[in-house]
Amino acid sequence: MTRVFAAFAVIGLVVLSAGYAAGPSDVPPRRTVRFPVPVPTPVGEARPAPSLPRPTVRTVPATPPCLASYYGEEHRGLAMANGEPFDSDALTAAHPDLPLGSEVVATVAVGSAQRSVTVTITDRGPAAWTGRCLDLSAAAFEQLAPLGVGVLLVTVEVNP
Repeated sequence: MTRVFAAFAVIGLVVLSAGYAAGPSDVPPRRTVRFPVPVPTPVGEARPAPSLPRPTVRTVPATPPCLASYYGEEHRGLAMANGEPFDSDALTAAHPDLPLGSEVVATVAVGSAQRSVTVTITDRGPAAWTGRCLDLSAAAFEQLAPLGVGVLLVTVEVNP
């Protein structure tokens, strides 16, 4: 056992002496990091205002035509995503992505004419698997077509 210890001791001394033999000139210098020092503004002088980016007005283009349906009396009084009870006589709609409270214009082409209604997004829906993009209240749907139609092809534009 003493021979094994002696062998490791010799190997350790050789490694240590080799490390010291390299000398300090082979050690890379430390990197000095310099931070910018703020220059104080003399008393009484006004500082220039920082230049901030100007806010951009985002315009949302009309969506490609999509299907819209309505939900009516069977949902009256049920809580919507905004917490209010549903009223089928109000001009409201459900949309899967638009922020609650957004106003949108739903437009349907009827022959050569167009009919539009402005609604407020108050709920989430319709479900993605239905293929629809908008669920209108019965009152909003009736401004575009009779309820018996059931589903309409509409374009949806967000009011700025």
